[in-house]
Amino acid sequence: MTWQTTTDRNQSWPSLALLAWLILLSTDTDGRSQDTAGPDPEKPTVRLVEDPKPDRLLDVTAHLDVRGRILAPVGVDRVVPLPLQASARLSWQTRRLPADGDFHRSLRTLRSFASAVSKVRVDRRTTESSLRTSRPTIVTEGTPSGLRHYSLEGPLTGDELELLELPADPLALIGTLPLGQVPHDHAWTPGRWTLPLITGLNAVTRGSLKGRIVKVTATTANVLLEGSAEGAAGGARSQVTFSGSLVFDHQRGFLSRPASRLKNTAKPGQSAPDWKSSRRCGSNGNRRQARPGWTGPPCPPVRKNRRQLTCRCY
Repeated sequence: MTWQTTTDRNQSWPSLALLAWLILLSTDTDGRSQDTAGPDPEKPTVRLVEDPKPDRLLDVTAHLDVRGRILAPVGVDRVVPLPLQASARLSWQTRRLPADGDFHRSLRTLRSFASAVSKVRVDRRTTESSLRTSRPTIVTEGTPSGLRHYSLEGPLTGDELELLELPADPLALIGTLPLGQVPHDHAWTPGRWTLPLITGLNAVTRGSLKGRIVKVTATTANVLLEGSAEGAAGGARSQVTFSGSLVFDHQRGFLSRPASRLKNTAKPGQSAPDWKSSRRCGSNGNRRQARPGWTGPPCPPVRKNRRQLTCRCY
């Protein structure tokens, strides 16, 4: 891990991953999804499933910008608000891997990172971190407790793992979508197994998330996700409200252009930013044939194959 620090790092300050965890939401349902109504055979349908395709490689650029505040305890019954700014810039190429089972085990991807850096500033203290160039190849997969990241080149440090844990990871968002053909006005509740994938919370006491299709064109479907949750991350109790929209390219079969608005309130003494988060993701085909029999990391990035992710929290 490469650190560039303008002041001494204080372990009491929140990591970028913790800040990301605190803005996400949870649900309290079971199974893959709980549909509000079965499909009507007389209605037109659409499929919102991103199938793993070994010949599809996506170049991804992710930007995360955070604005908020830390309520630092002073004495027994007093807190002082400190300004918070955080940012991360990551660039990688990704290829979906075959499913290893159902639910969270169906979410697996191989990522080849060109760069990954972050900066967290609390008051006058700034900490910068980056992913080592000797650890570019990362496998990301769903587990019962959330997304897991590991490198094929060797073990990752705790700070590197935190750097890789972006809010609303596209792999996690895929898990919230319904399976099979669904009507154009379909509404559903994502399964309970998606909670740790989406939230990163250590514990969820209660919450709900609802999804519905609001528009379908010849190539895309617009989806709304709304919900709220109560839980904890890193020992901090949190209340989160969430409103988001997704555009799914059902013609080519992948998720694109998600945007979300979030507000988080945490117990004083922990990270307590009040923010909105907007995220945009665009794709222009993002398909390339791999070499026959190729099983290694993704090929070097190609400029024309690109998906851009932007997250802003303020």
